[in-house]
Amino acid sequence: MREGTSEGNPGPNLSLAELEALSVNDPKDLQVVAAEQEAAAKAAEEAAKLEVAKPDPAKTTDVPDPTKVIEPVLTAEQQATADAAKAAEEAAKVTDTPKDPEEDYYAVVDKITGREYEIEYPENIEPTTPEGTAYRENFIREASFAEYEEMLREKNPKGFAYLLHTQNGGSDEEFFGDKKGFVLPAQDQVAASVEVQTMVYKQDLISMGLDADAAQTLVEKAVKENKLLERANASYTKIDTAQRQYLADIDAKNKENHARTTAMVANVTTQLENTINDMNMIVPDSMKPAFKQFMIDNLQMTPDGKFMFVQEINPKELKVQAGALFYQFIKGDLGKIVEKKVRTEAAHRLSLKADKTKTNTNKDAAIVSTTNKTLTLGEL
Repeated sequence: MREGTSEGNPGPNLSLAELEALSVNDPKDLQVVAAEQEAAAKAAEEAAKLEVAKPDPAKTTDVPDPTKVIEPVLTAEQQATADAAKAAEEAAKVTDTPKDPEEDYYAVVDKITGREYEIEYPENIEPTTPEGTAYRENFIREASFAEYEEMLREKNPKGFAYLLHTQNGGSDEEFFGDKKGFVLPAQDQVAASVEVQTMVYKQDLISMGLDADAAQTLVEKAVKENKLLERANASYTKIDTAQRQYLADIDAKNKENHARTTAMVANVTTQLENTINDMNMIVPDSMKPAFKQFMIDNLQMTPDGKFMFVQEINPKELKVQAGALFYQFIKGDLGKIVEKKVRTEAAHRLSLKADKTKTNTNKDAAIVSTTNKTLTLGEL
């Protein structure tokens, strides 16, 4: 290494005399010095660039985090598109059919609706078939009505009592004409109001058969004897007990009727299935479920427990409907129709045969009558 320099860092620029001295001693020294000076200039230039790019600590307060991901700034339209795509992705997570083939189809439906139903399907009905869907819809319809009745029983027991009363053929006069239809106030209102005490006690007296004037006389007597509250509380308990018992009785009767109706429907459904398999005509297996549902759709139950087939008259299908009625009219005996048609065809064939025989006989007679003369070829 040449004196006056350090490793990788050439010394200051040499004077002309020094350069000449170097060139005399070693001609290569001049070229080396020139290269070192060029390298030093480039290093100084790079250092100056770095010094310019370096932030001023006095002016810079936030130090950027090299691990932080900088989100791009979106326009309003781009942001709306991104939000829509995100919403669609979230919806797909909920509505996508599970890839697991073993997962129950309706378990996904229940998850989407937020309502779970435990349904036991008959052995001959697959849940995901049209018949299975219809069975599920009927089940949910009945379950929803039962839930409504239970809600009504808890939230509005008087309304529930009236519903059961009318469902079992009761009239408004029967329901509102006695203590069963009387709307009791809250228990604490009886003790707090003389007017309420009078109303309860008087209603109880009327429900026992007294007219309004007689009931009012007894009310006034109880007031004078300072026994109105006592009589009102007794009447309240009696009316409340009667209403609860009436509600329990009519509820039990309604459940009994429902159970009987369900059994009757199940019985007639079984009869329909057996009849389809034992008809005079063969119903293809592929059509049996649809045909059974067709019959059920046209089936109605009368108040006295009888089942009837009822169809609306359709002008476009009137011939088919009339044909079905005629088939019922002849009690399914197609032999009568077939026998009549066979006889007609046989008579027609005999008639044709008789005409043919008659024609041949006339020809033979003509030939016999002309045997005594010579016949030309044309005559023959």
